[in-house]
Amino acid sequence: MERKRPIIQNKIEIPVNIFKGEELIAECPSIQEAARFFKKETNS
Repeated sequence: MERKRPIIQNKIEIPVNIFKGEELIAECPSIQEAARFFKKETNS
């Protein structure tokens, strides 16, 4: 399966796609938002 790659809008915010297995579970606009997503998902 071909995974969807994020499109870079600018050099400050790098988008992140988060997969679980082959399923896309989140599209975050930045690495910081991805970290917040993981923190919320893992209840840390």
